[in-house]
Amino acid sequence: MAIGATCLPGACARQVTGPSLILRLASPDDGSDPTTSMQVEQFAGRVSALSHATIRIEPVLDADAGALGWDQAVARGVAGGTWDLGLVPGRAWDVLGVTSLRALNTPFLVTSRPALEAVLNDGIRDDLLAGLPAAGVVGLDILPDGMRHPFGYASALRGAADYRDATIRSARSATVAMLFDALGARVTDTTAGSGGQRGAESQFSITPAAIATANITFFPKTDVLVADADVHDRLRPDQWALLRDAAAATRAWMFARQPTDFEAAAAFCGHGGRIVAATAQERAGIEEAGARVTEELRRDAGTRRMIDRIRGLIAGLPAPDPITRCPGTEDATASTGPARLNGVYTSTVTAAALHDAGEQDEQRIRESSGRYTWTLYGGTWAYHQKSDSFLSRTDATGRYTYDDGVFVFHWSDDPREWTRARTGIAGNGTISFTGIVDGRPGAQALAEGFFASPWVRIGKIPG
Repeated sequence: MAIGATCLPGACARQVTGPSLILRLASPDDGSDPTTSMQVEQFAGRVSALSHATIRIEPVLDADAGALGWDQAVARGVAGGTWDLGLVPGRAWDVLGVTSLRALNTPFLVTSRPALEAVLNDGIRDDLLAGLPAAGVVGLDILPDGMRHPFGYASALRGAADYRDATIRSARSATVAMLFDALGARVTDTTAGSGGQRGAESQFSITPAAIATANITFFPKTDVLVADADVHDRLRPDQWALLRDAAAATRAWMFARQPTDFEAAAAFCGHGGRIVAATAQERAGIEEAGARVTEELRRDAGTRRMIDRIRGLIAGLPAPDPITRCPGTEDATASTGPARLNGVYTSTVTAAALHDAGEQDEQRIRESSGRYTWTLYGGTWAYHQKSDSFLSRTDATGRYTYDDGVFVFHWSDDPREWTRARTGIAGNGTISFTGIVDGRPGAQALAEGFFASPWVRIGKIPG
């Protein structure tokens, strides 16, 4: 912790107030995972806004410096005072003697975004955090991350037989290791693909190319925002409350803006990944192993209470539609999926609409305004733009997904560059957009103004 621009060794521990309180936030991620970047950016921004810039968050990414057991390395660094705050996955803490978070990694208990939202937005969140002082830290909040699936390197991990005597890459966690032990596999956190690894337990946003069995969801990854216990004790109550408020706002923002598992799967496929589906029999074999792990976890009375409370919170929630192949690969003649929108459309983006949505960057307004002709075909989009600001047309192409009325527009191969909206389709094929969300925090107003005008269908796919 530092006050002002300098802080002599040992002096930081004696004072925390002042016009520019700096708190160093450590994460084991190196910034390549867009989810971590979103979480850190949002939390830092919220703290700055709520404190009127009197408290500043200084991110320290890749804080483990390449160590094995990277999650625990950062957790210990926070507990030891190396960093003031830490963003450490919930899976990691059981290795450090914390049992209250284990229920979140109970196999096949929480397997969808709505289920995770129901749990983390409930008062059970504070009970899940309650065990953290055993590791020398105090919990601020729990943030959502990606759903975890099996990823095979050379071939798919479908059924229990594929795990027998295999080495699976997984971050260090006693609870997670129990599942793979029940499947007859070993776990390692060495470099991906090394040491004869068969595959990995991972998520779409950080696995650039492999074979995902997407209709098997082990559990969610969660990220726990913690503070060194000494820092918590030294902060004023209003400062601690501010950090809690900023963390809660970040959690809400993540649920609203983070790509869904379906959207993350589409981006994964766009980067060369493949998706397969396990059969009902293959799923049953893996879930049977998970049931044995759940039975073992329930031997601990505290974990048993947490599991039962989570089951109560998610009871009645609809099961998500399983992802069985890469989004956008449906038959182009199908009446559902991306092909449902096949056609040629026109729309007009006006400077007034962009201003009304809150966009203030005049250059972006000039660049985005104009009349567009869109072609949508089976998951691929193309447009021609004609604008008074340009002497000639602007052309671009890319990908989109459409599933259950949700349209996701991918501006580039960068997994953060997307816009999501719900669609209404009129009898003449005109598309209107509501509930518009952009994956880039600074582009929300631009997206709302850009999609404010309906897309009028003017024809079928040429040829």
